[in-house]
Amino acid sequence: MTYPNGTKVKYDNGVIKGEGVVVGYSVIDQIAIGATAIVEDTSGNIPNSVYPFTHFACAEIHLKPVLEAKFKTQEQEHAACQ
Repeated sequence: MTYPNGTKVKYDNGVIKGEGVVVGYSVIDQIAIGATAIVEDTSGNIPNSVYPFTHFACAEIHLKPVLEAKFKTQEQEHAACQ
């Protein structure tokens, strides 16, 4: 499975975990681990003193999409019913 660019994901590769956004792919579809996505971290884990970059490569096996709940206010529900 490849996630479209802009997909919000949670990552946990055994070294760091957090959230980010898929911005591209570096390797397309390896049988055991899937494609290797380029992820922009949004949780503040990187850059840091050890890894001074804002993006990293992560195998899809370590990614899960963030499902955003779409709640409506009472006003929005009322307007939709009219």
